[in-house]
Amino acid sequence: MGMPAGGRTASCPYLVSHYDAFCDQQKGTVSVVLEYMDAGTLQDLISAGVRCEERVLASIALSCLHGLRYIHTEMRKLHRDIKASNVLISKNGDVKISDFGLAKDLDCTADLASTFIGTLLYMSPERIAGRAYSFASDIWSLGLTLFACAVGKFPLPVEEGYWGVVHAVQTLPPPDLAAHGDFSPELREFIGLMLNKDPARRPTAGELLEHSFIKNNYVPPSARPSPQHGQVSPTKRRQLEEMVSRVREWRVGRHMQGADIASSDAAQQIRRAPRIPLSTSLLQDFANQAGVPYDTAFRAFKGEYKFEQPLRLRASTSAVPKRS
Repeated sequence: MGMPAGGRTASCPYLVSHYDAFCDQQKGTVSVVLEYMDAGTLQDLISAGVRCEERVLASIALSCLHGLRYIHTEMRKLHRDIKASNVLISKNGDVKISDFGLAKDLDCTADLASTFIGTLLYMSPERIAGRAYSFASDIWSLGLTLFACAVGKFPLPVEEGYWGVVHAVQTLPPPDLAAHGDFSPELREFIGLMLNKDPARRPTAGELLEHSFIKNNYVPPSARPSPQHGQVSPTKRRQLEEMVSRVREWRVGRHMQGADIASSDAAQQIRRAPRIPLSTSLLQDFANQAGVPYDTAFRAFKGEYKFEQPLRLRASTSAVPKRS
């Protein structure tokens, strides 16, 4: 039976949240529950040949830089695998960094990493050369990511294989936006700073947030009103019903340890299967992401989850129970 293996980590709105993890000892699997980002990754845009205009790039850059600043200064970590497929986006316009499987702790600013792991295409020159590296290596990787978003393709010669990439990063000048179209001097300078081959001359994430490209192009998103009581479209209701059905099947499957639930006593098994513990704060987060009122989400899932706190439902989402 799956057992919870951890709690939620949500300290920075620019990093994909980890809610929980469950292990199934019989199957030998671990399921990780992450924040749902429903519009894919930046790599999806690049693969489709999309060239992001500069205001969009400024928004992407601002979110990623806030995320990197938090990783570097608050978490004291290197991400070590910043790339387009590890930057997730949502239909609401949120941009968040994901996948910390290669992250490494740094105890102080003098600490340097030396292991050769990560995605080769986005590795900084010092990493490919096998030299020690630090936070500036993540900045290089972000610079390549933003470059690819600007031109709609990865800028290094991938068609030449491994050694072509190594040769380009180690011996050729960094890629220049001027060779790919008409871009503003501010953007060219902004990405050029990140792609400086000397890691000591790359700005920090905090310094890049103060660059004129960000200040002159970033447009804050307009406030989105919270859905009010009863304001749920038929499409949202169908989506909720589908999610409830899947959660119920999973819950009963855990209880019956893989037995067929489509039998004559399925209703009895559903009643017998214990509800899954869930905090009200996670339900609130789900409702916000799904764009439905809190009380609608509660009523949809109350048969599947055992909420950690008693709830008092009111007429609007502002009446959310206190979080522990």
